[in-house]
Amino acid sequence: MEISTIVPVSCDQVLPIKDVMKENVDAENLRKFPRKSYKRLISILYRGHYVTMQSVEISEGGLSFVSEVVLDNDAECVVNMQIPRGDFVSVRATIRHSSKIDGQLNIGLSFNQMPFSNKRQIRSYVAAR
Repeated sequence: MEISTIVPVSCDQVLPIKDVMKENVDAENLRKFPRKSYKRLISILYRGHYVTMQSVEISEGGLSFVSEVVLDNDAECVVNMQIPRGDFVSVRATIRHSSKIDGQLNIGLSFNQMPFSNKRQIRSYVAAR
């Protein structure tokens, strides 16, 4: 299978483009930005509570992390984190999804209005091998 014919659908599944078209996969399930493993502590301000969590992956559009508590989809929060080889940032984000992976609750969020310079730092980290 050629790399150019693969479209990411979820973290567990990758389908060739022809199969995506057959199954009529919703465009919202396709990843907009490439991701990279990002195993660091982050802190989140969510509905008046400040908690520290372990991140899993990062992209210029958002990140995922492991949580012990359920966070409501579409809820806003503030994320504090150190961009790898970059700045310490505090950015507003929106909870996009929650799922159980290997018995742990994995939460995905998207950044709201991340400054371009910080997006560039994240892009550089993701692109580095």
